[in-house]
Amino acid sequence: MSDVSQTLLHPAARRPGLRAERPFVLVVGATRHGPFERAASVGAAPSNQVVLPDPTVSRFHFEITRGALGLRVVDVGSTNGTFVNGVRVFDAVLEDGAELRAGDTRLRVEVEPVPRYVQDDAPASFGGLIGESPAMRRLLELLVRLAAVDTPVLVQGETGSGKELV
Repeated sequence: MSDVSQTLLHPAARRPGLRAERPFVLVVGATRHGPFERAASVGAAPSNQVVLPDPTVSRFHFEITRGALGLRVVDVGSTNGTFVNGVRVFDAVLEDGAELRAGDTRLRVEVEPVPRYVQDDAPASFGGLIGESPAMRRLLELLVRLAAVDTPVLVQGETGSGKELV
């Protein structure tokens, strides 16, 4: 019996996948901002996805990102703080319907009830690495972008995690 240490990816197995997304919107008064698939930045600066014309809102107040636990809000150094359901937070997981406050402005998070299936153009493999999970596909997409740049990259990980395949 041979000792097989690596599985090769068959060319027919390389296929784009579908990814389930539950977009979210941010509601300010009667205005709905979004839908956003992965992230949204909020603040007074025009470069934010959601611009709040409130003098008590910092230029870059907070960001909402989609992570393994769902939606996450991170205060990015605002002057007057970010509040979720009346509690000041620096980093918190958001529930559907959560009320956020930045300065004097109140926002509500609404998550779309039905997921949308979108084409995932991220590669299913890179070098000797293969993976179909959303986290692995994001990593593979990042590796493709990094491979195009002529700069040293430090790959860290536990023993046996496959660093040598990158």
